[in-house]
Amino acid sequence: MNKSGFTYGVVGIVIGLTVGFFGANYLNRNTNTGLPETSVRPDVPVNMNQQRTVASGGQFADVQKVIDRAKSEPDNYEAQIEAGTMFSKIQRFDEAIPYYEAAHELKPDDMKANIVLGNGYFDAKQYEKAETYYAKALEIDPKNVSV
Repeated sequence: MNKSGFTYGVVGIVIGLTVGFFGANYLNRNTNTGLPETSVRPDVPVNMNQQRTVASGGQFADVQKVIDRAKSEPDNYEAQIEAGTMFSKIQRFDEAIPYYEAAHELKPDDMKANIVLGNGYFDAKQYEKAETYYAKALEIDPKNVSV
C-alpha cells in the first residue's frame, strides 16, 4: 500500500466519524423522551400554532379548566403536572414551578416529577435548584440520558 492510499484511508475514516457523530447528535436531539417539553429557549417559540391555540379564546377555557382542576384537586399528581406544563408552554416558568413542586411532594421518588421540576427551575434560571432535582432523577435512574 502506498503513502497516498493510506492518507486517503485516514481522511475517509475521519470524515466518516465526523458525519456519524453529528448525525447521532442530530437524531438524539429530536428524540421524544415521553416527558413534557419544558426546556424552551425564551426567544424561540415551541410552535407558533401552539401559542396561538393557547392564546385564542376557544382554547383559553380549556387552559383555565386544567388550572382550576389542579387547584381544586391538590392531591392529583397528573393535574399538577398538566397545570405546570400549561404554564411552561407559554413560558411562564415561575408560575409552573408551584404546580411541579406540588406534584413532586405527592411523588418525591418519581422520575418524571424530578425531571419536570428540574426543568422548571432550569427554565426559570434557578440552576442550583434545578441541579438538585436532576441529581435526584439520576439517582433513580443513572442510565437515563434525557436527564
